[in-house]
Amino acid sequence: MILFFLRALRLIKLFHLIRIYILSKDDEQFISNFLKRTYLDKIIVIAILFIFVCTVLIRVVDSNINNIHTAVWFIIVSMTSTGYGDIIPATTSGYVIGAVAMIGGFMIFSTITAVISSIYVSKISRHNHNNLESKIDDLTAEIDALNKKIDELKKE
Repeated sequence: MILFFLRALRLIKLFHLIRIYILSKDDEQFISNFLKRTYLDKIIVIAILFIFVCTVLIRVVDSNINNIHTAVWFIIVSMTSTGYGDIIPATTSGYVIGAVAMIGGFMIFSTITAVISSIYVSKISRHNHNNLESKIDDLTAEIDALNKKIDELKKE
């Protein structure tokens, strides 16, 4: 049952990424400009380095975590605040590293969420700006036509 739920979450994430791709397809330079504005690439690099450092630290200081796979699992579960409880540290240092992973995960994932939200906000803002410009152009053309008619009526 849990695996089905996790697969459903993975599918939702896939649809979300496809939506982001579709949104970015409007402008070919959108992704590179977006990365420059939001530093998402740097945030992802920091997240990967954070996972790596925490994994190495927990593996070194805690005797209960006896291989690198278990250490990665513990750090990712801690970062996402899932906390299955299948792996727990045996030392105080391990608990401290787990707490640091939790706080760091909260900061990293909330930052990534904010960046992804900004994609939607910028897309909506750009769409509204384009609509507003086209309406202004239409109104300007209509005013010009009315001014021409007024000039014609004045001549008569």
